[in-house]
Amino acid sequence: CVRGWGTAARAARPVAGAHARRLHVTARSQDTYVVSMPALSPTMTTGTLIQWHKAVGDTVSSGDLLFDIETDKANMAVESTEDGILAKILVDDGTSDVPIMTVVGLLVDDEGEEPDMSLAASAPAPEAAPTPDALMPAAPTPSPTASAGSAKPLSPAVLALVNLYGLDSSAIPATGPKGHVLKGDVLAFLGDTPPPVVKASSPLPTGATATAAAPTPASGEVAEPEYVDIPVTTMRRVIADRLTESKTTIPHAYTQIDVDVTELLALRKQLIEETGVKFSVNDVIVKASALALRTVPTANAHCVDGEAVPLTTVDIAIAVATDAGLITPIVPAADGQSVFNISSTVKELAGRARSGTLMPHEYQGGSFTISNLGMMGISSFSAVINPPQACILAVGANRPKVLPDHSIRQVTRFTLSSDARVCDDETSIKWLNSFKMFMENPRTIL
Repeated sequence: CVRGWGTAARAARPVAGAHARRLHVTARSQDTYVVSMPALSPTMTTGTLIQWHKAVGDTVSSGDLLFDIETDKANMAVESTEDGILAKILVDDGTSDVPIMTVVGLLVDDEGEEPDMSLAASAPAPEAAPTPDALMPAAPTPSPTASAGSAKPLSPAVLALVNLYGLDSSAIPATGPKGHVLKGDVLAFLGDTPPPVVKASSPLPTGATATAAAPTPASGEVAEPEYVDIPVTTMRRVIADRLTESKTTIPHAYTQIDVDVTELLALRKQLIEETGVKFSVNDVIVKASALALRTVPTANAHCVDGEAVPLTTVDIAIAVATDAGLITPIVPAADGQSVFNISSTVKELAGRARSGTLMPHEYQGGSFTISNLGMMGISSFSAVINPPQACILAVGANRPKVLPDHSIRQVTRFTLSSDARVCDDETSIKWLNSFKMFMENPRTIL
């Protein structure tokens, strides 16, 4: 019999400073239990297996922590739902792009029992974790001299040096991940007095220039700057994929408006002095955006399969920058909350976003997104729509503006990016004008 694949959450446990949920990932086939890569969100297609907490031969009890994974949103701890012995690890520590439901390990009932390897044979093969050298463009097939005795593939930079000096790469002490030879290893092996340059015995590849075989400086140093390749995290890779999808499949339309925030800034200062409760201009922007969406409900919609899907609630997503990447926690029913409640909600969500402790329902969905770079001095910019939402508002910095009567007002530029399939120009203009009305008449919302 085969038991169902469980994904129910249990107690939380931090993983590398981030929130982790324990997840059921074991199922049984006869006397072998399979351990799989779980799917934790609708957007997750792959994950990175960060570290196993059990070794082959270890006893595993139900509830024991098996391994940590990095998803497109956070790091999670994965637990077993079965008792047994870890008989086989199929996916090593640090392996990235492991497809969901891939079999990553096998459990058996008794020590010494052989697992059913046919369960692993049908699993999709995961892609190995990228190393600094592996992130470089694929190297051309090395010549026998360059690859003699080498058990690891060489990056283009390393291969060029090995070929240039006629070295045996297997003789070079490797310090890279998983025994890879790095460029620094070759330079250290050469030392201060490198051997003579070996002349190429074959013509240069098409497009190569004569400078490729030029002699090194007299000092023996290779005139090439040092650098370090940094692997892309799963979250940043997913962000890049979604931005590319958005820009290439959604017809973006852009509309800008300048809003006079002089009275808003003065009233905010007065209320903070009177109540002692602090709130930001961004909190007011959240409230004004929500009310404008209620006033112009056409903009409060998702685009699904090219069709507009009106939403019944106004949930505002706030773009928050974290060390791992950008995430958008959601203020639910923002049109019905006071600015003070919105302020406390945003602070709490932003803090948990930066610590990686948001739950999936707190960052998935939403009616509308706000991205504020004005607090960082950016005067104006255009944001990329976060599908399936139809709009995103980009907030610029305050700037003084001198009017004809010589008075000085504080003005902020707002740029609305909208999905033309859902919001035509008329809808975008109506929404911006409604938003401007609320912002320039702050007593209506404060």
